[in-house]
Amino acid sequence: MNKVDKISEQKQKEIENELQTLNPSAKILPTMFADIDISLHNTNPNGRAEHVKTHAIEFLHINTYVHTFSQPINKELFEEFLRTMPDSIYRIKGYIRFLGTQATYLFQYAYGMPLHTKSGLNIKNTLVFIGDRLNREYLQNALKNLELKSEY
Repeated sequence: MNKVDKISEQKQKEIENELQTLNPSAKILPTMFADIDISLHNTNPNGRAEHVKTHAIEFLHINTYVHTFSQPINKELFEEFLRTMPDSIYRIKGYIRFLGTQATYLFQYAYGMPLHTKSGLNIKNTLVFIGDRLNREYLQNALKNLELKSEY
């Protein structure tokens, strides 16, 4: 906690209590001008702070897949693809163009709800998929197949 010289002891204690409420295991080091005694930190023999693996780092399996279409796609086929989307896909973001229009659409998908609005931009037809243990091969094949079907 920096700049303790700018507050009263009472205010410092209030802030420390609030910080302890937010994170009871946190170490609070009151400082002035960010002057910290480094020996107060837990360090390993290399002088670096010990890194503790957390549950989120060890067990989350969130990853992404980026797909760029080479051409506009059929809107109805794309909507059908979205209806068959697995629950493991949390978000889709990007830009997409549909057959029969020159417009590029900003595309958002979250909680099973797609939304596309005209962007006014002329950029690559690219979508980013975000989800849990994404099957990249499945997505790549399904989207390439969607693109091939859009040619007819």
